[in-house]
Amino acid sequence: MTTPLPDFTSPTLFPIFTTCPLTEDPPPPHPDPYYLLGTITENMTLTPVTPTFICKDRDGHAFAVTLKLTSRQSGEGSAPASGDGNFYESPRGRKAFGKGKCVVVPMARRKGAREENAELGRKEKKGFIEGLWRDGSESGSDGEGIFVLPTGLMNLIEIGERRRKEEGKKSCQGCGKSEEEVEGMVRCKGCESVWYCGKACQVLGWSKKGHKCECKVLRAVKDIFL
Repeated sequence: MTTPLPDFTSPTLFPIFTTCPLTEDPPPPHPDPYYLLGTITENMTLTPVTPTFICKDRDGHAFAVTLKLTSRQSGEGSAPASGDGNFYESPRGRKAFGKGKCVVVPMARRKGAREENAELGRKEKKGFIEGLWRDGSESGSDGEGIFVLPTGLMNLIEIGERRRKEEGKKSCQGCGKSEEEVEGMVRCKGCESVWYCGKACQVLGWSKKGHKCECKVLRAVKDIFL
């Protein structure tokens, strides 16, 4: 049996932006992991070393995410990285951080937030998110760093809800027949989350019922959260 997908609406495991702690807040001694999720709506990058994106969480709150690239990761240093280590060349870099994709920020903390003060004429600021880019080497080796999933947040929530409802049920994604009706069902080798009763149904599920895109999302989710 596969591990159920997490509930992407959980306020504890996946808080919205405004409930994330501040950078100056003292961390608890043994913090439970949590992740800020948001769909990228706009690229606001001004300099190569600090790519910046406007995102929206599941409640519609807009927030900025800024990546702090090393000189190697940005290609600006005397010994710039190439390929997967370069944000502007890696498939997990700039191309992945596209509009409509879901940003994942482990243990997110808000920087630059401040309360409103009418006497000083100071407006409230919710702050922004700043962190490293998970490139698979420098920042990714310790499980930290910001990265993206190949879908939007609302679609991710929908996939999670659907998969949890179907957890424990073994039915063909192509024709809908159950394991009682069909013998010898095979599981998708990519995500290991859906079943097919034969090659024809596998082709149908992949091309007509959207599993081609969903499979990529499920694989990425399992790599991160399961």
